[in-house]
Amino acid sequence: MQNQNQAPVANPFGSTVPVNPQTFGAKYQTKREVYRFLSHDCGCFLSSYETMTIFHLRDLMAGSRTRIKAENVKVIQVPHFEGLKVEAMLEWASEHSDVMKALPIVKREI
Repeated sequence: MQNQNQAPVANPFGSTVPVNPQTFGAKYQTKREVYRFLSHDCGCFLSSYETMTIFHLRDLMAGSRTRIKAENVKVIQVPHFEGLKVEAMLEWASEHSDVMKALPIVKREI
């Protein structure tokens, strides 16, 4: 049975192994190391390093936020449309709990 303090992490062979916080913290001590682990080793889609907070990275690692695989993301250019604003997109997202689960908990971090 898996300990509550251990979060499963995918290994190179595709299965998951439990990792306790002390072991993870010993290996990944800085924001840069955690960002690199999530983006490169785990293949998560993350916004730029400068815009990510260590708190959101921590939530992604803990599994309390949804991790999106980079291979499932398509970046597109959106032309300017009258009335299309970030606020309108966030209002739409607020009606969809699965979308909000992928965004940071703290509103000003979104």
